Amino acid sequence: MAVRAFLVEDDNARAYWMTNIEAKNAHWERASSKRQALRMLQEVLVRTRAAYDVVFLDFDLAGATGGGGEYVAAALLQMRYRGLVVVHSTNVDAGPRLVQMLHSGGIDVIYAPAYLSRDSPARWRMALEIAAKRR
Repeated sequence: MAVRAFLVEDDNARAYWMTNIEAKNAHWERASSKRQALRMLQEVLVRTRAAYDVVFLDFDLAGATGGGGEYVAAALLQMRYRGLVVVHSTNVDAGPRLVQMLHSGGIDVIYAPAYLSRDSPARWRMALEIAAKRR
């Protein structure tokens, strides 16, 4: 059974790159804005709490004042999300802040900033593997 991965990313090129990193056993759903992400989470998580096995979360989302990723992280905390979160923001100030926010709320989180590190694709594959084992 495929891992259900939720990508919160507003950049089309980066989203394409991320979802094609040897993720053969993943079913991807994507939100490209804060509003869309919150709506999708509301629809899915309220029913099952961990319908997404892993959430890949960006901080800077188009059209969102203050980043937008913090609103999505707050929603995950409020909904008591039980899956894994990978913060992939390249915002060097906000990315670690999202990690701390989620971790202090009891959510398992990995920090793998897109493009900043050569090992990011390996971390994303690892996150998908962890999520698959947790199912």
